[in-house]
Amino acid sequence: MTRRKRKRSIKDIPPEILDRVERTAAGLLEYQPGGELAEDFASACQGLAGYETAVIEALARSRSVAALNLLHRLAPTLADKALAKAARRAIYSLEQAGLEADPEVRVKRTSILQAPPERRASGYLSPYDPGLVRVGVLALPSVGSGFDVGFFLLGQADGLRSFKALNTSGGGLRRMLKNMGGPDTELLIEVPPGHARLVLSEAAARAQQLGRPGFESYEDFRPLAGSVPMPRQPAVYDFLSAARTADLIDFEVSLRDLLDQPLLSGFIISSELEPYLVRLREVEDSVLILSPAQKEERRQAILEQAGREIFGNERKAALKRALEETAFLFWKTGEQDSAALVLSAALDLDREAGPLSPYHFIRAVVRHSFDLLIGTLEEMVEGNMDRGQGRETGSGLILPGDF
Repeated sequence: MTRRKRKRSIKDIPPEILDRVERTAAGLLEYQPGGELAEDFASACQGLAGYETAVIEALARSRSVAALNLLHRLAPTLADKALAKAARRAIYSLEQAGLEADPEVRVKRTSILQAPPERRASGYLSPYDPGLVRVGVLALPSVGSGFDVGFFLLGQADGLRSFKALNTSGGGLRRMLKNMGGPDTELLIEVPPGHARLVLSEAAARAQQLGRPGFESYEDFRPLAGSVPMPRQPAVYDFLSAARTADLIDFEVSLRDLLDQPLLSGFIISSELEPYLVRLREVEDSVLILSPAQKEERRQAILEQAGREIFGNERKAALKRALEETAFLFWKTGEQDSAALVLSAALDLDREAGPLSPYHFIRAVVRHSFDLLIGTLEEMVEGNMDRGQGRETGSGLILPGDF
């Protein structure tokens, strides 16, 4: 058991040391150190080892607001418990004497009876995975304490695919969101809770429209979600207007460059392109003598046909909503120019396309997807041919055995 240190009284301090203690205290008051207060205090007390408490007491004896301000700033920075206690004791004695520290330096004391932190609704949505699939979270303050949380999985084209509801504490909600995000900080992006409710309601309505059975847990959760006002339109239109998009130049080229961004990776198509890829190969291997211009014209026709046939009316409507949602995610992550570009692509789908004016995003995503697919197939074919595997299509295009 360690012996408690005896407190030095002013009578125990040699006169020459006491004089230095008083001068050190006066110097601190005159200098009013800032920044690393504990380091400045230790530097001022060099040569006074063991008498640091006496310096704090000398500050208290000055009976000044300046001393009280200094002690309020110094006390929280002291790592030595004895010195921190001496500073708090000095603060108490000065305040008992009727002095008041300036509000900006006064240490705020927390009460054990303080009100719990405010609970509010929150929403989170992920970017789209391939096939325009995403996850979302809507958290609502429950009666009493904690949160009622709805986790949902949806496909933009086919609606709500899965729904799970649970009740958890605020700490439990934070841990779940962290675990869902993992190392990828862009997996879940916070959005207004009303917008998350809108996305969830649209997905449930779409699944019902297609005749898919609903989820009992969602029906139980839906009245709770009614406590959050639902907006009339997607949130992106509250932050970005169509006028902003009218000034963009090199629209389609910019879209193709943007398709390399992670937030747009879910828009890339692959398996749907295989029949058209075979036809492109047939153009390249045609026994007919075609000029470069004729080959390019046929390639363009195949690409345009792929865009029209893959993106029919229903899929085009789903594509527009997905682009609106992605534009909002770009906005939320600080990419305002990209948000404007993607929103303009969504609005472009409202017009009637023609042979000379196809939809810009559809043409861009088809071209970009073809480039990626060809590159991937070339790598897979080289690997499989090295192992003696693979299959050949009627056109001579070698495809992997399980493609």
